[in-house]
Amino acid sequence: MKTFKIINKETEYLDTLEQAHRLKDFLPGTDEYEEREFLEILIKDYEFRMMRVPVLE
Repeated sequence: MKTFKIINKETEYLDTLEQAHRLKDFLPGTDEYEEREFLEILIKDYEFRMMRVPVLE
């Protein structure tokens, strides 16, 4: 089983995008498809966190 971690750096983000892209042709029900689904969750989480703008005080 692969180990995944939260994406915190742009380089990790780009690597994860590349990994997900390599898995794009696998069908539902395969381990590769499930891996891609999980990677997409990590990607979306990183994109959401990076879009947040600090509130000015």
